[in-house]
Amino acid sequence: GNTISYGYLYTIGSDGMNGKKLVSGSDPQNYSSSEVIYEGSDGVYKIGFDGSSNTKLFSEYDKATIRLSFDNTKIVGGDLDQSDIIGISVVNIDGTASKRLR
Repeated sequence: GNTISYGYLYTIGSDGMNGKKLVSGSDPQNYSSSEVIYEGSDGVYKIGFDGSSNTKLFSEYDKATIRLSFDNTKIVGGDLDQSDIIGISVVNIDGTASKRLR
């Protein structure tokens, strides 16, 4: 797309223009050409690149990192200790069917 999401939820055009801080969050993943999902302080959210429609998708997901599946239907997250990944879980984008893989 034409927008890149990064860091603690900033967006910027692919031409380097129009940088904007949306919200405080982590692990932004582009969900569509106009939306990004991210991990907030109390769950996983979806927000428009313009800052509109900040919507909580689900609560109680405290993984150290989150990544969106290629088909945008699942979120994969890892549990870390001080030296290594100690578990990996997958959950549907709406928060249902959480499953520990490792």
